[in-house]
Amino acid sequence: MFKIEKSTFEKQVPGDVIFPRNASLSSSLQYQAVRDYGISTWGPLFRLSCLKKESVALSLPKLLEKQDTIASKYPNNGTDPFSKGGFIVSRRVGNAVVRNRVKRRLRELYRLERFHVLPDLWLVFIATPQAASASFAQLREEWYRLATKLSLF
Repeated sequence: MFKIEKSTFEKQVPGDVIFPRNASLSSSLQYQAVRDYGISTWGPLFRLSCLKKESVALSLPKLLEKQDTIASKYPNNGTDPFSKGGFIVSRRVGNAVVRNRVKRRLRELYRLERFHVLPDLWLVFIATPQAASASFAQLREEWYRLATKLSLF
């Protein structure tokens, strides 16, 4: 059986190609903050919600406390100026295979576009059942439309 050593794999895949762990929302409190305090817009394929991180700093001390714990676990020394994204795909979209495919497509879309989004935003993508049958090009078109509507660029 062919075995790839970890160090060899890391050399082949540059850091900006993979989706880093610190590029995604990591706690339910972050998702809740985007839902409660953020703004959102929607289209036929997914709903896009966004929140500026600083806008809830005084309102959610519990969130900031949890964020400190996450930051100590995955340190980036404050050098990651990019936004973070979260993805929600409910069972209404389809079975596990379909849900995972939709989530992978949305994650890839965000990975490609995250460098163009304004810094320090939390974004949440909520897929609709129509996203299961949409192509990547349709998802990307929807992304541009919704992101422009929210002035994310």
